[in-house]
Amino acid sequence: MNKLYILFLLFLVSCDSNLGEYSNIENNEKSDIRIEKLDFDSIMISGKDISMTGEWSIFNDKFWFLDRYMPQIIQFDMDGKYERIVIRTGKGPNEMSTAGILTLKQLNKEYLYIDPNFRLNVIDSTNTFVTKRKSIFNFSAMTSELFKELMSNPDPNNPAIYDYEFDSPTFLRLKDSCLLIPIETEHRDFNAFDGSISNFWTDALTFGVYNIKIGKIEKLFGNYPPYFYDKRIPYLNAPLFDMNEKDEIVVSFQPDPIIYVRDINGKLLRSFGVAAKSIANEKYPEYLSLNESENNRNRNLNTLGYYTSLMIFDGYVFRTFQNNDMKGGGIQIYENDILIGEIALSDAARLIGRDKNGYIWMETKADEEKETIKFYKFKL
Repeated sequence: MNKLYILFLLFLVSCDSNLGEYSNIENNEKSDIRIEKLDFDSIMISGKDISMTGEWSIFNDKFWFLDRYMPQIIQFDMDGKYERIVIRTGKGPNEMSTAGILTLKQLNKEYLYIDPNFRLNVIDSTNTFVTKRKSIFNFSAMTSELFKELMSNPDPNNPAIYDYEFDSPTFLRLKDSCLLIPIETEHRDFNAFDGSISNFWTDALTFGVYNIKIGKIEKLFGNYPPYFYDKRIPYLNAPLFDMNEKDEIVVSFQPDPIIYVRDINGKLLRSFGVAAKSIANEKYPEYLSLNESENNRNRNLNTLGYYTSLMIFDGYVFRTFQNNDMKGGGIQIYENDILIGEIALSDAARLIGRDKNGYIWMETKADEEKETIKFYKFKL
């Protein structure tokens, strides 16, 4: 065997080892398009009683809206008619006092949300707070000595360097006392914005397992996928995820066409996914500083094409996307890791849930001028 060939093999091994947990994962790009059309119906909801910025969910066959700017939960019927305020703004025991709510998620018969200060709140079926403002990241335990060590040695396996991932408004219950939450870090010496930090994408972790009972993150897992390794797009790295009937965690990242599957302990099992046709060749602006990224953040999120939501119903994986320049979007449908449908939409829609009649619902971007929000529903 000649020396040049040996060097070539060593180069291949070295490149593959840099992929970490993704080294032995071969993506399933199979497609068998059987669904070419869906019958969509739509409704309009008035935004006059809300700020129109927040999170929509379906709970007990009602639309629930968690308002980010006026901290409250408002209920609408499935025809879009305003009904009542479920949780009011205020400082009382069963009221919200913190604006800028991040997320709302139904787990069993409880509702959970995380506020901007990374505190967990749990509301039961009687709209009573059973857990209120419980810290997720336990900042109160931070001493000056620990802070100095943290700043000088940003260990990717230390939960203390992470925050909640704002652009991934969801979390999952893994077992009775644990939640799976998306995380990110903006540590001074370990972040996605600084182009001189070469190991961020390979070493940073994307999920934390939070134990509600003890108020502590017990485990971190999930490196960023290889899609990010040669790119600097820190404004577009949030995971979209749900859990299937096998208790597998199905994860997609905003710009990445590949969908990854992990077991409930975080082990990477396999991947599948085909790029949506309208955004398959999307090019994203790269930034090498926090200021550059933040100054262009809102414009990029509103105008670039990327994947926007992922939910699983009856074994089917649904993934939505928006097109470049706000020219509509679409939805992909996967069955057994195979793409079976890709349908274009005139609006960029995001999945929010399913009603008791089996209709899957999606929201679109609010029309601020008309003070309305359009919702689509469909069945397979």
